Amino acid sequence: MAAGGILSQSLHELTIECLPDSIPNSIRVNIGTLQIGDVLHIRDLTLPPGVTVKADAEAVVVQIVAPIVEAEAAPAAAAETAEPEVIGRVKTEEEEGEAK
Repeated sequence: MAAGGILSQSLHELTIECLPDSIPNSIRVNIGTLQIGDVLHIRDLTLPPGVTVKADAEAVVVQIVAPIVEAEAAPAAAAETAEPEVIGRVKTEEEEGEAK
């Protein structure tokens, strides 16, 4: 994942069938070789002998997605610091003459 991908774990629980003495403590998944866009399905899991999965083999376990790049904040920041337009009443000719 040197390209900056994000791991999205879609599956957190897995229903399995096996004998009581074959229940695994965990099922490890190697994600070290996955690249952006790669998907790991249930069918790709390496399970201990005697363990079968009771779920759709096509279900996604994990996938690597591209990070979402936010637009630059500089234009928005400039708009926020700009002075607002002040709207007042219209000056009469007499007031304009006094101001000069």
